[in-house]
Amino acid sequence: MKHVLFAAATTLLTAAPLWADDIKIAVGCPPVDACSDYVYAEDLAAGLREQGMEASVFASGALGKDPEVVDQLSQGLVQFGLTNFVMIKEVDPRILGFIAPYMFDDMEHFFRATQDTQSDLLDEIKVAMQGQGVKIAGLPGLGGTMGVFNANTPVTKVEDMANLRLRAIDATQIELFKNWGVQGAVVDMPEFAGAVQQGVVDGLLQPAGGGADLPPY
Repeated sequence: MKHVLFAAATTLLTAAPLWADDIKIAVGCPPVDACSDYVYAEDLAAGLREQGMEASVFASGALGKDPEVVDQLSQGLVQFGLTNFVMIKEVDPRILGFIAPYMFDDMEHFFRATQDTQSDLLDEIKVAMQGQGVKIAGLPGLGGTMGVFNANTPVTKVEDMANLRLRAIDATQIELFKNWGVQGAVVDMPEFAGAVQQGVVDGLLQPAGGGADLPPY
């Protein structure tokens, strides 16, 4: 089962203005190549170093959970954070338009809508975020289209998820699951592996390369 629920599993936010001598980049997932968020963060750090700047990646939520990272961004204590759309929704709920199921035909369609310089769809949302002292640097589009990963059953149609409890990012995603007839529980990504092992959730909705620290099934 695949659909572009939110092609950008993470959102790159940056403090405004960028001034620190040592640029801190916060990412929630562990420092492993299987986590596309971490790979993206390291690539960003490498690019900054090539420009003569000092940059460090803090993985596994070392600088706090998403709300704490955004708070530090607004204060200029952290310069870049890879976080999820929930942090934007708290300021401007219009971001939910970008994460509606089946909104985009494919990744090319997603990038035309979010990255094309001729597109103004994000402009007002960016202004709202900047009012909080935070800039949306980009929607990286990590991982591609979404699939359902779980330890119990193959999923090829919505009905296959009837007995699953999926990890949700927030209450908005819980409502989506309810519409599918699926149970959900809000779990922060750094706590996901433990939640699966403890039976709190059975799996998650995630891009194939979207950064989940999945336990072996």
